[in-house]
Amino acid sequence: MDKFHSLHKSAEPEYSFFVKSGYEKIAVSTKELLYIASDMDYTELHLKDKTVLSKETLNYWEQKLGDHGFQRIHKSFLINLEQILEVRSTAVILKNEMEIPIGRAYKDAFRERLES
Repeated sequence: MDKFHSLHKSAEPEYSFFVKSGYEKIAVSTKELLYIASDMDYTELHLKDKTVLSKETLNYWEQKLGDHGFQRIHKSFLINLEQILEVRSTAVILKNEMEIPIGRAYKDAFRERLES
């Protein structure tokens, strides 16, 4: 548990950016962003109070947010490490009680980041 707490202490400061969703540009803060899910042709940015759709790929978001406390843990999910409540062997439970699976291909990199 000490390693988990040290992850939170070394987290990046808040980072804000705009997301083009349809004809709108929506301001998003990393403090409000829980996770991003890929759904074929678009991604869903799940915030504390709403979901924003984006045409950007999950790879795009991984590149943009990887240095701001986000980690890819599954082919379809990128999570905010600040929102982790519990890490299980095959899934992560977020503070909003959402369970996100950990993909085999991403498991080692995720564990290494938690332990660093």
